[in-house]
Amino acid sequence: MQINTYTPSFGMAIHSSKSAKNVLRNRIKRESEIAKLNDLIDRQMSNDRVEIKLLTDPQGKRLIANISDVKNFTDTGDVITESKFASKLLSPVLFIKKISKLADRKVANIPSPEIVQKLDKVLNKI
Repeated sequence: MQINTYTPSFGMAIHSSKSAKNVLRNRIKRESEIAKLNDLIDRQMSNDRVEIKLLTDPQGKRLIANISDVKNFTDTGDVITESKFASKLLSPVLFIKKISKLADRKVANIPSPEIVQKLDKVLNKI
């Protein structure tokens, strides 16, 4: 049984395990993929509302992502697993692009602290 631990490595919003880094090292072959990965990571660095944990399956072959709300400790997050097809034939950068879009959507659905405060004020009146 493989235990995936993650350490902050890509920035504020994306963290990865050693096994996930190994998968990326083994599967990314072109310079254009490195540039795309770098752009995705840079874009997510400013994301302080949602955290992406990049892990692997127990065999260390497929990527798994957990996307969770940083401020909500009860949010267990959305778990997305790379398909077997994608892990064999597609670039892992496409998977990271997919989870980045999902993280952006999740951020859009989280109310801002200002809205939460205004709602609390209104609800305290009743």
